[in-house]
Parts: sequence; structure tokens; C-alpha cells
Amino acid sequence: MEFKDRIRLVRGGPKQQIFADKLGVHITTVQGWEAGKNFPNGDILLRIHKEFGTDINWLLTGEEPYPGNDNPDLPVNDIDLLYNADPFGRASSGLREIFDSGDQIIIDALQSNITAFQISIRRDRQIKQQAQGIKELQEKYDELKKRFDSLEKRGVGSVGAGSGSQAHYGDATREKES
Repeated sequence: MEFKDRIRLVRGGPKQQIFADKLGVHITTVQGWEAGKNFPNGDILLRIHKEFGTDINWLLTGEEPYPGNDNPDLPVNDIDLLYNADPFGRASSGLREIFDSGDQIIIDALQSNITAFQISIRRDRQIKQQAQGIKELQEKYDELKKRFDSLEKRGVGSVGAGSGSQAHYGDATREKES
């Protein structure tokens, strides 16, 4: 069974339009998935999981959840602990399986999603750095404004200003007292 068949199973009875609306995508997107022409990105896969309770691993590969579990007596939360204990190993193993499958549509979609995630992570890092820079500039500005206000109170800032003149400080304009 291919991905396009599994996505049809997940959709079940609802019409494509209802399925698309639940996921926040256009109907032609769903039609493309079901025709095997394209593949949902990671965000949409998570929505499918949340909305329909579908195991993403099964949706992507057709395999049962928690592959490699040979002990059916192991409680579910223990399985979860084993499965989540090494996320890099699990991810590496999952990627290897996907690439070994030879399913080019899934491989292309995975590579596209990885690239999108990398770009997103880089942008997030840049935004955080810029926000930190803005915060530091704001702190410097506030400190300089305090110093300037202190000097102004002592009369240091009124050099050359006559009676009734205005002094401009940053974005504030204040009337000078004579």
C-alpha cells in the first residue's frame, strides 16, 4: 500500500473538501496527495495526526507503530520510554528506512521538509539575535537618556539656549525654563 492509499484510508468517508477544511488546506492539495503527485509537509502531517489520531510513522511508511518491539508484554509507557530514549538514533533509523524504501515521492518530500526546517531554524536564530541586539540598544538608550536627563536637571544641557528656546533630545522636545 502506498502513501496515497493510506491517506485515502485516513480520510475515510468524509468528502475531500471536508477533509481539506479540517486540515486547513485546499482541496486540490488533498487531490494531489491521493493521486500520488505530492506529499504533505511536516506541519500538515502533525495536523493529520492530531485531527485523526493517525500514527505518522504508519502514514509515511505503512509500518506498525514502534517498529522492532518484540516484547508484546512490555507496557505502552515503557515502550514509549524505549522509543523516545534516543531521539537522534530513532530519527537516524527512521531516515535510513525511508531512504532505503526507494519511494522517491516520500524521499523528495522528506528532503524538502528537512530543508524547510533548517531554514526555519536559521531564521529563528537570526530573529533571536536581532531581538537581543535591539534589547541591548534599548538598554543603552535608556541609560544614556537617564544620564542626559540628569545632566539637564543640573543645567548642563542648557548651554547656548536662551529664554523660551527649545532643546531637542532624541524624540522629545522640551521648553527651556529661563
